[in-house]
Amino acid sequence: MIDGDDRFKAGTWLLDAWMESAQGSTRGRDGGHMTDQVKLTEEQASWPPATVFFNYFYHGVGKQAGELRFENGEVEGHYSKAGMDDIGPGTVTIMGSYTPTSFHVRFGQSAFGMAFEQVVEGRLDTAN
Repeated sequence: MIDGDDRFKAGTWLLDAWMESAQGSTRGRDGGHMTDQVKLTEEQASWPPATVFFNYFYHGVGKQAGELRFENGEVEGHYSKAGMDDIGPGTVTIMGSYTPTSFHVRFGQSAFGMAFEQVVEGRLDTAN
């Protein structure tokens, strides 16, 4: 992809998020599967894909140090996360893919000796 083709399109985005681990997936389960809609303006869509993603589609990173790359339809990198409640600090790895009208991103981490992934998917609502 090049320049403008590498950016998310403006419009209404439909988002899904869930967790996956060796114990199974929360996809489609009440309380374990979250959905949302985000309206992305033309101005917002002109921003780099990583900026759009972390400001509008996924708010779980904040300003932690790390290396994140959204380029040529691929997402990869890592960032440091602070400890929260009973979960200590650690590193989150990120991998996935994106197009101007969709994305699928996995955030891998561990807590209490168990590895798990948070999965976030989005697609442009072409019906509206």
